[in-house]
Amino acid sequence: MTSSNPVHAWYKSSASQVDNCVEVCLGRRVLVRDSKFPEGAHLAMSSPCWQSFLLFVRCDPAAFHDRQAVGMP
Repeated sequence: MTSSNPVHAWYKSSASQVDNCVEVCLGRRVLVRDSKFPEGAHLAMSSPCWQSFLLFVRCDPAAFHDRQAVGMP
């Protein structure tokens, strides 16, 4: 866990690689940021939106690779 703001507790997966990870802060809203730039921009979303994102990623991990195959980020 890292924290640049005492109000927010940021978590990073133990499976993440050194330069390839995001951090998540769980609260009234879910915040997501790039661990390399903790003071930079971050995404903010509702808990239901975050849960939908996690469900999509867990159920269809190939979807990300399919997007890359056609040149989408």
